[in-house]
Formats: sequence, C-alpha cells, structure tokens
Amino acid sequence: MLVRKLQYHDGCVGGIKAMYKENAVGLPHGPVWAAVSSWWLFRQLIGGQQHIVFKEASEQFGKFVRVGPNRLLSSDLEFLRTMFSVRSPYRRPQSYTSMRLQPDKDSVLNVRDEDEHQRMRAKLANAYNGKNNPRLEATIDDHITALINMIKRKYLSTSKSFKPLDFGVASTILAVDTATELALGQPIQDTASCDTDVTGYMDGMLQSLPVMQTLVAFPWLTYLSTSRIASRLFDNVKNARYGLGCVYGFVHARTNERYGPNKVVKKDILGALVDKGLSPEKAESEALLAAMAGADPVATAVRVNLLYTLTNPRVERTLRAELQAHGLMASNEKGMPSYQTLRNLPYLSAVVKESFRIFPPYVGTMEKQAPPQGDYTPDGRFIPGGTVIGANILAILRDRSTFGDDAEVFRPERWLEASADEKVTMDRSVDLCFSSGRYTCLGRDVAIMEIFKTVVELVRTFEMAVVDPLKGWESMAFGIFVQKGMWMRFEERG
Repeated sequence: MLVRKLQYHDGCVGGIKAMYKENAVGLPHGPVWAAVSSWWLFRQLIGGQQHIVFKEASEQFGKFVRVGPNRLLSSDLEFLRTMFSVRSPYRRPQSYTSMRLQPDKDSVLNVRDEDEHQRMRAKLANAYNGKNNPRLEATIDDHITALINMIKRKYLSTSKSFKPLDFGVASTILAVDTATELALGQPIQDTASCDTDVTGYMDGMLQSLPVMQTLVAFPWLTYLSTSRIASRLFDNVKNARYGLGCVYGFVHARTNERYGPNKVVKKDILGALVDKGLSPEKAESEALLAAMAGADPVATAVRVNLLYTLTNPRVERTLRAELQAHGLMASNEKGMPSYQTLRNLPYLSAVVKESFRIFPPYVGTMEKQAPPQGDYTPDGRFIPGGTVIGANILAILRDRSTFGDDAEVFRPERWLEASADEKVTMDRSVDLCFSSGRYTCLGRDVAIMEIFKTVVELVRTFEMAVVDPLKGWESMAFGIFVQKGMWMRFEERG
C-alpha cells in the first residue's frame, strides 16, 4: 500500500521517492522528471509534437514508458488490444472529463460510466453507420465536387499563371462541411468557398486544444471546466460569430429545429438520435460530437495521402496506373466511382493504409485506468491498481518487428507483399488509429469512405504538386492535428 501511495504522489519529495522505489521493484522507466511530476507530460501534450516525443521515448525505454507519477504509455499492441477489449477490467480515467465538448454534458466520447457508455453506443450505432441516410455517399460526393469546382474556378495554374491553394485550410473546411451536413442536414459553411475559414473553426481549435490537453495532464483541474462559471461562459460563447462558439451555436440551432410542434425531420445523424428518443440536451451533445470529432482526422488523412503520394513519384505512377486499368482515370462526367468500387482496388487500399501508418490522423493516447487489483505487463512487471495507461500510436505504427526494417519509409507495397499472418498484425496496428474493441470509433467506416473518395477524385482530375515538399505543412499535434500552410499547385489533367 505504501508503494502504491508513493506511485501517485505528484509532489517533489513523494515523486522522487517513487522514482527510486520504481527501480527497486522493476516498474517501467521513463524520462527522469516524469516519475516526479506531471509537468513533463504537460509539456509534451501542449508542445505540438507529442507523437514524435512519445515514439522517441519508446525507442529509449521500451514498450512501456513511465510518463507521469501514475501514468504509462504502451506500444505493446496485444496488451493494448486486450486493454480495450469488451471484457477488459480497465476503465476510462478522470482525464476523460476534460474531453467534454460542453461543460455540463457528457457524450459517448467521454462518459466514464461503462454501462452508460455501452448503452449510448448501442443507440448511436445506426446513426453513424448511415443506414437511415440514403444520401450518405451522395452527400460526400457533393462536397468533393464543390471542392473540385472551386479549384477549377480559382486555383488552376498554368505556365504563365501561378495560383497556389492552401490545401491545409481547404481540406479542413471540406471535412467540417461534410461532417456538419451528415450530422445536422446542413453544412456550417459552403465547400464552394472552402479556401477560407469563414467561421474561424481552425483558429478556435488552436485556442481550445491546448486547454483540453492541459486538463488531460492535470485531471484535478477539470472541476474548473465543469463548474457553473464555465457553463455560463459557454452559454455566452454560443452566440459568437467566429471560432468554436459559432459551431456550438450552429449545432444548438439545428437541434432546436428538430423538436416541438413544427419540428424539422431529416434523415441524418441528428434525425436518428431524435428517433431513438434522446432528449434535446442529449441529442445536442451527441450531434456536436458528430459534427466536430471526425473532421480533423479525416482532413489530416487526406493531406497525408496527397503529401506522401505526390512526393513519391513511383507511388503516384502506380496508383494512376491502377486507376487507369480499371477505367477510372477517364473524364468524370459519368460521376464519381462508388466507394464499393474503390475499396476493392488493392494498391489504392495499400496507399490509404500506409498513410494511416506513416502519419496517423489521430495520436491521442486513449488512456485507460488499471483495475483496483492491478495488472502485469507481458514481461511480468506489476502495474499498481489505478495506474493510467495510454497508447503510443506512432511507436506501434513504426515498429520494425511488424513493418520491417524500412518502417520509417512510406512504401505501400509492404501491404501487398506481407504474408497472411503478417498482414493480420499490420491491420490490427493500423486499426488502432480508430481505437479498438468497445471503444472503436463509431464514424470509422464513413471517415474511410470520405478519404478514399477525396483522394481518388483529386488524383484523377488534376496534376498536382506540393509547392514546398521540404516543408510540407505547418503541423501541430494535440491528439488531433491542426495543419495549414500546405500550399499546392493544381493543373487540369489533359
């Protein structure tokens, strides 16, 4: 019991004692100050490069790294899959309260009560799988078409005219507009003008994400974010015309339209929530999550696909050749290829998987808390009860024992060369981008559809180049990525 108390002491004296005791009993090592205080973890979470620092820590200390007085990061795939599994005794820790999108309301993203979490997932499953929305794929197509038409209208370069587009902004607003229409039946902006962040969504994310990360590092601060004062401030923010307040107000207004004597009825995620009997407050909380949670990871995945494909000529040639062989490089007057067609193209699928692997669109640690009786690492080290363990995503996806000696290289062919057994482990590793087991992302399939379709339509419509491939983009990681400054040149394909 004394050892366990020392493990959780976040003060200097208690932390130093815990650090020495750790070495005596063989618990995982990590950066020296991480055993003393949560400040080391805090610095990484707000520094914008957490995924890189965590991967380097894994390379130095092994598959289990101590990143706080009572916190570990693991890059052991099978341990994490077991931790996320349906029958796992691990639970969501206090830090999940910091993920509330509204101060006084939980959503399926952050609710800690496991029974309630499973009940909510059961209610939301049909809303996210699109079975109630016959225009799901057509809606995605409409927004991609609007992006294509905007590029043709404003950003086609020639030998005499250079018109670069910040695809970091355009891809984000494309994803936000698509997400809000799928969730609420109406886009918050207009993809036809997605070269400009009219609502201030990206600025709002840059301001709010470091705050959320601070609460993750210091969970005891969440009482501030869930207080009555925070709730009153949030109510005022809903009336803002710029930033995340604009998004909150938009979701609030769309939700109010779905209730009352003159309610609006639509076949979208919000409509499915209303049909399931959710209260207006609960439906608004879940609709806000649906409108925001998936947009940035989808946009990041599209950018990664383009950046790595366009800067690897062999990959671009092979991808175009596969599309050509299936008659998909012809004029798009016949409409976009269906997702069912695209998902059966082996090289395209390999490119998408490899993009998830080389630069995962989500690098949050997805922490879980060990059961009161504790647990053991695969090599037999005791994990005290209550220890919080997170996933070291990038370390898993660059693991040479899984992906080969060239794991740092973008090479889609590895997915076509792997044996059946190797591919199982590779697929499980990449699937962790969307969590696993009872925590698997509800919007996973729709997100992958959007990524496939956006990448293919851009590749078959334009000749593209990254203006500064050495720089690529301006990228900050706070679990999700905020990326801009990805300047691209487009020419219409002959």
